[in-house]
Amino acid sequence: MLHIFRASNLVFCGEYELEEARIFSRKILEKIVSTGKGRLLQQIEHELSFPWFARLDHLEHRVWIEETEANVLWKGKTSYNRISCLYNDELLQLATLNFEFKQLIFKNELKELKRWTEKYGMSNMGFGREKSTYSYFAVAASFTSLPHDSYVRMIVAKTAIIITVADDFFDSFGSLNQLEILTKAVQRWDSRGLSSHSKVIFDALDDLVSEASRKYLQQEGTSDDISRNLKDLVSVTKFI
Repeated sequence: MLHIFRASNLVFCGEYELEEARIFSRKILEKIVSTGKGRLLQQIEHELSFPWFARLDHLEHRVWIEETEANVLWKGKTSYNRISCLYNDELLQLATLNFEFKQLIFKNELKELKRWTEKYGMSNMGFGREKSTYSYFAVAASFTSLPHDSYVRMIVAKTAIIITVADDFFDSFGSLNQLEILTKAVQRWDSRGLSSHSKVIFDALDDLVSEASRKYLQQEGTSDDISRNLKDLVSVTKFI
């Protein structure tokens, strides 16, 4: 029943038989949970509580590792016996190493992100929300968790941080004159005349555009410079 319910997460519109199977299997699983008995009780509760499309891949991998380690034994009359069909030592070791490898990448990326916010002074603005960890978690958890997409996570997380800081500056801290000066500076992409918080935001934005352009050149192996396009995009979407 548990596997049927899991499979029904991939139901498409019009697959009525699978929809009925999902309803039926859910009722059976809920009944099992209500009894409070069963070797896979914790696993069943997890499946019923968290829709497949709302789960975070990296955390799901950890759940699988912990469940596999906990559920490979069943209690016989006189001893515990290993269920070979549910346990593969090599697969478990590989999954653990993969989780630890990705976790190390995430920690290093978050460390670099915090270093970047401190370098440009966005972590010490004195107002608004400091969202480095929040922004990175949101990106890494929902956008992509693949190790080779590191530069994508960093670019998107930095963008989210700048947007948050700029939004707070425009909404609650900056004077009308400061906001007009910053807007015009972004439109002409020139930091002359900026100071204090306005310059912090512009410098971080300029660094982000430069980094994104460099990454594009490296990834695509082309001589096309997209920095001008990115600057034009920023000027017409964020500050007007």
